[in-house]
Amino acid sequence: AGAAAAGGAAAADGDDDDIPDMGSFEVEGLEDDRDATALAMGELSVAASPSGGNIVRTRTYDLSITYDKYYRCPRVWLYGYTEARQPLGTAQMLEDVSSEHANRTCTMEPHPHLSHGLFASIHPCKHA
Repeated sequence: AGAAAAGGAAAADGDDDDIPDMGSFEVEGLEDDRDATALAMGELSVAASPSGGNIVRTRTYDLSITYDKYYRCPRVWLYGYTEARQPLGTAQMLEDVSSEHANRTCTMEPHPHLSHGLFASIHPCKHA
């Protein structure tokens, strides 16, 4: 048994030569200059910050995680705000979810512990 373990260790040491150097690893198209799906700066709401720089205003979301006792798994909840920090409506929140997942694995439901409006609920059991 000891000789087999020693032989396995020697074989494992020989496998190190087969591992590529990540410093030389390159993926084509990974560093494209422009992302076709990104918005142009003119399409974004930009506000001057007190420090003199520009801040791009975007929709933001509060995220909470609860444990779903029925499915016995964590459940993610999202509550959205506009660029002006006003609560988003349910239709606006679903705009930010892919059409493949909206109203299927991501539905609008009341949060089990918070009482301000409907939250986008992601069903992790349907993603497994």
